[in-house]
Amino acid sequence: MNYRRYYEQQRNAGAQYETFVAEQLRRFWGKEVKEHRTMQDQLRYGDLRVDGVDVEVKFDDQFAKTTRLYIEIDERTQRGVARLIPSGIYATSSAKFYLIGDGREAYLFDRQELREWQRRNRPPIVTTEYRSGHGFLLHPVDRNHLKQDYFQWMNVGL
Repeated sequence: MNYRRYYEQQRNAGAQYETFVAEQLRRFWGKEVKEHRTMQDQLRYGDLRVDGVDVEVKFDDQFAKTTRLYIEIDERTQRGVARLIPSGIYATSSAKFYLIGDGREAYLFDRQELREWQRRNRPPIVTTEYRSGHGFLLHPVDRNHLKQDYFQWMNVGL
């Protein structure tokens, strides 16, 4: 697979997950959810507004296998471009929260607390496939300590 195809697959999976999360939060958790659909709005506010608060949403397709959440810190949007841009917990959006998970469950974190935890604990940085970004793996003990909320999804079908 080439980088462009990989990037498009990751982007599409992320967009599907955002829609899945929005539907789950509305239908089963009674949340008021607005999806930020344009790239401009996502860069400014994050992916979703949940009960009036902006949230950055990430899909972790390896979570069930590793039990550790991959917390994204930067990404490269084009192959061959040396510059990485802040993403995930360091995204330039105004999102207060970072929601990450898979089709079974998700965890909600305060983005500022995750950044502070990373600075204090300095977990090893991992590089994604095709060197498209960096992040760190959050151990279950730390995940459970830092989480603001936990969601177990209904009617799993993602």
